[in-house]
Amino acid sequence: MVVLVAVAMMIVSVHGSVPTGKATWVYDVAGGQPAMWASAIAAFNKDAQKPIEIIYSYGGDMEYYPDDKNPFQTYFPLSSQQAAQTYSEIKGVTTVILVIDGRMDGGEDYSPDLSKLTAAQAKQWAAVTAELYCSFPQVGGLQIDLEPFKDPYKTNLIVFLSELSKQLQSKDANCVNDKYPNGRSLSTFLMAGAATSEVYQALGPNGFAIISGYDLSDTAPGTVNTPAQYNAALLASVKQTLANIGNGGGKFSLGVPAAASTHEFELYVTSSGKTVKGFPMWSNSTDSYLSEVNNVITQTQIRKFPGFLGVSLWGFSSAMAYPPHSNNLFYPSNPFVDAGEENWLKNNF
Repeated sequence: MVVLVAVAMMIVSVHGSVPTGKATWVYDVAGGQPAMWASAIAAFNKDAQKPIEIIYSYGGDMEYYPDDKNPFQTYFPLSSQQAAQTYSEIKGVTTVILVIDGRMDGGEDYSPDLSKLTAAQAKQWAAVTAELYCSFPQVGGLQIDLEPFKDPYKTNLIVFLSELSKQLQSKDANCVNDKYPNGRSLSTFLMAGAATSEVYQALGPNGFAIISGYDLSDTAPGTVNTPAQYNAALLASVKQTLANIGNGGGKFSLGVPAAASTHEFELYVTSSGKTVKGFPMWSNSTDSYLSEVNNVITQTQIRKFPGFLGVSLWGFSSAMAYPPHSNNLFYPSNPFVDAGEENWLKNNF
């Protein structure tokens, strides 16, 4: 793993550069071959009318060691570096964005609890993070997944995002160069209600929100949404997103369930063997989650909004488990399990 420390940087002003098109999350098996989904996505893109253009690949985590000489540590493991390089070489892929995660409420001594920091320290950590990832030419942007996005963590998370946005537009951080004349992008994953004008302002001209279009329920994980319930929840989320953006010029991608989430799934099997039957992710009929995504996109006409960047497909994994690393499994684990869905995705979104 690689760790860099903060250095003094001068911020330069550049025009924003935000990737557009169909995106997806990919998760490799821990300890397995990096970029395990590369060949499948390459085959998909080869004859797709609408290829996957943006890859969200795991990029590492953030940890805080208050008694260490360098307390703000962001890790970019070698396997993640290799995966990003391989995904960037897929024909049709224009951008690889690295997902950086962490639980601010994790309860461990090293949990990246931004609420314990001063604003100056949050900015310092942003500088560390930008300098690290911008050292790698295959990194087109960063996606920050620090949870939860609420008080008491929210204030300094906004500070962190705002400073990181500036740093990702900095020549001195090597984020602006011949390959990236406008710098690298910045995104974060949010429920619609959390994507406020304050968030869009912090993300800056190179930034965009990824609005969750799945797991739209307050019920316990494993409680299925019917397609009709999902339609109503997604419609409300999209309308709230458009209302929040208003005339502020915010940009967003809509995350959609192309594979199982904890509330939109075809089958849920618990560690005790209990099963819950769900509904198709896709089918030739209208009774499926992706058909409802199409219905909401058509009804709200979000493609007419200049801030709409496209959809982000959830997601590619060897196993969809919740809690993570448990034996509570949700199916399907990736969009290509169903050949019909895979072919449909080649011509839609």
